[in-house]
Amino acid sequence: MASSFKAPPKLSDDKSFSDWKKEIEFWQIATDVKPEKQGAMIFLSLEGKSREAVRELSKEELGAATGVDAVIKKLDSLWKEDENLIAFNAYEKFEKFERPSDMDITEYIVSFERLNNKLVATNTNLPEGVLAYRVLKSAGLTDEQEQLAKATVGEFTYKAMCNKLKSIFGDSQKSKTFDKSETGAIKFLPDIKQETFVEEANANVIISGSAR
Repeated sequence: MASSFKAPPKLSDDKSFSDWKKEIEFWQIATDVKPEKQGAMIFLSLEGKSREAVRELSKEELGAATGVDAVIKKLDSLWKEDENLIAFNAYEKFEKFERPSDMDITEYIVSFERLNNKLVATNTNLPEGVLAYRVLKSAGLTDEQEQLAKATVGEFTYKAMCNKLKSIFGDSQKSKTFDKSETGAIKFLPDIKQETFVEEANANVIISGSAR
């Protein structure tokens, strides 16, 4: 079996320091490089201020079995962001996220969940109702589509709303699927799962042109 001497992950501008540290942990699990050499390999992968900071370590510190820990400790003092700033940035990305028109609903929910997990990692836990509202409002639906989802979801929880969006719109929902006739009534275009609507309608849920 070939040895795995792949270079460690690079610390770049498009990657947060915390994400880089996690990737380094994964690299340590996957690599065949001896612990005594891992610190030096990480040092050689660094650039700019990061490399200059780690250069201050002695050869003995860098070449020890704990060399990676010494590198991380050195970079912590240089790059570790304030926890409040991390939470701020995570929430800003979450709040501004909107489903692109070419992204299907299932992929959108996966992306939304990823952003929410970033929030949870900063100990920011939004209430179920807020998450249900946000996943609906960020989905890029028409007013009529939103009304349909709200009227048929049953329980206003995050999981229930995600399931409802997927059951109504499915993977094909990449653009508007509702239109209005001249009378203002909602018309269902071919890509809507009409059987879902009919099933809900039979449960005494009425969607009319006045629901906006």
